[in-house]
Amino acid sequence: MRQGVVVIGWVLCWSVAAAEPEAPVVEAPGAAPKSERLPHRGVFEDVVEVELSEVTQKDRVAPAYPKDALKQNIEGECQLHLIIGTTGRTEHVQVLACDPMFVEVSVNAAMETRFAPILVNGAPVRAAFDHKYKFRLSGAAYPPPPPPVFDPPLIFEAPPAPPDGKFRQFELFDLSCEPLTPVSVPEEARGAGGPSSCQMMLYIDAQGEVVHAAPLVCEEPFISAVQATKRPLVCEPVKRRGEAIAVKTAYTFQL
Repeated sequence: MRQGVVVIGWVLCWSVAAAEPEAPVVEAPGAAPKSERLPHRGVFEDVVEVELSEVTQKDRVAPAYPKDALKQNIEGECQLHLIIGTTGRTEHVQVLACDPMFVEVSVNAAMETRFAPILVNGAPVRAAFDHKYKFRLSGAAYPPPPPPVFDPPLIFEAPPAPPDGKFRQFELFDLSCEPLTPVSVPEEARGAGGPSSCQMMLYIDAQGEVVHAAPLVCEEPFISAVQATKRPLVCEPVKRRGEAIAVKTAYTFQL
């Protein structure tokens, strides 16, 4: 999946996952955006480039070793360039060099990892840095060859974050909802034994409108198809103590 997005100095091994000691977040007073240093990566103008030593992970998500790579005794590495937002959430991943077998698991791990915000003059900023995942098998006799370089880099954008505010968890049978607009997916995506359903977490505001959809059990291109549907269903507002509230519920779209 993507959809479509780390620990500093990781070395991921099949037998042991080791990480270098974390470096504290270093505030850089007066630092200016330096995106002009990376024109070939398309880094946005409002991004400050930082060193790995200035980044601290809060919630580490380690990439799983791909099953096909294990079966074939393949080692490798992925060189990534990450952009994190002011909350520390990964927004943008560029794959600079990577064996294709390791791209998906590396991007997924980078997207799911959360970092401490980078501060400039006391204020959080969007920041960019390079990161590398290494996939090693215990007892390997030789190091893997250098990973193929992607020119231009592969680019992955994180899906929109859920809207701010509290959404109470509800089961679908506790809501009164009706499908409004059918989900339209390419015909070629329906064939070849592909999935026939897509389960999403729907965020529904106090007026009964779906304001956000996040994948639970779903893959592309179905995720994009569901998210592109402006009003997939409409629900009766949920009330508690006479006041309408925002809710979230799992919903399965039949494709």
